[in-house]
Amino acid sequence: MGKNKNGSFGWLLGQSEERKGKFIASVILAAFSMLCGIVPYYFISKIVKDLLAGSTDKSVYITNCVIILALWLGHSLFHALSTANSHLATFHTLAVIRKKALDKLAKMPLGDVIGQPSGTLKNTIVERIDSIETTLAHILPEFTTGIGAPVIVLIYVFIINWKLGLATLITVPLGIVC
Repeated sequence: MGKNKNGSFGWLLGQSEERKGKFIASVILAAFSMLCGIVPYYFISKIVKDLLAGSTDKSVYITNCVIILALWLGHSLFHALSTANSHLATFHTLAVIRKKALDKLAKMPLGDVIGQPSGTLKNTIVERIDSIETTLAHILPEFTTGIGAPVIVLIYVFIINWKLGLATLITVPLGIVC
């Protein structure tokens, strides 16, 4: 059997071919969730700006608050849909891996199987395969938001003021040192 060029993670994703679309949908929905979580702060800044300017037009404030509420609801909805998709795809993938493990177990020489303590086989087929769930169901979609949000905020800061953007970049090496 040849060595997989993509490594363990590539092999793992290869087991999820049937549900690849759900993983992609999960990442896209996580990106929408992230955007809906960031954009309200823009509208909050508009409210603060209007307050500081002395605006008394309540309809502008109400409109901005309704937009903020809709975005935060969108954030929760997209997050829930992203999590549901990633978990559905993950549990299907884990089932595929378990079936392959059991097929391999059925083809093993009986002496090798009997020589193994039953707890070892149970640990491999149940516990070790279950431990993959966190990686597939959470890291894939959450990586999108974990990387995307700071990048989008940094781009926005550069749009506001490039000097302020450069100043925020100083926090990266400081964070690494800490």
